[in-house]
Amino acid sequence: MFAQLIVEETIYYLAVGIVNIVNILDPELVIIGGGIANAGRELFQPLRAAVNQEFKSMYRQVKIVRGGMKNGHDIAPIAVPVYLEGLEAKASG
Repeated sequence: MFAQLIVEETIYYLAVGIVNIVNILDPELVIIGGGIANAGRELFQPLRAAVNQEFKSMYRQVKIVRGGMKNGHDIAPIAVPVYLEGLEAKASG
């Protein structure tokens, strides 16, 4: 019972962190990588529900996906070009 409360609280704070990042950077996609991504469905279903609960007033949904590699090395090569592309699009339009 106590362990379940710790997991639920951790998911809540992770969701709050994701919501804050989305509000600041406005990404279309959030990639969860590294060891935490290995939790799989037990993490991602309640995490998506918590993020959606925090985003009740948002005009669009943000996708949350699991990174492909277990150690998180796959995230930076994807995230940086996508982020820079978004900056260029916002600057030009």
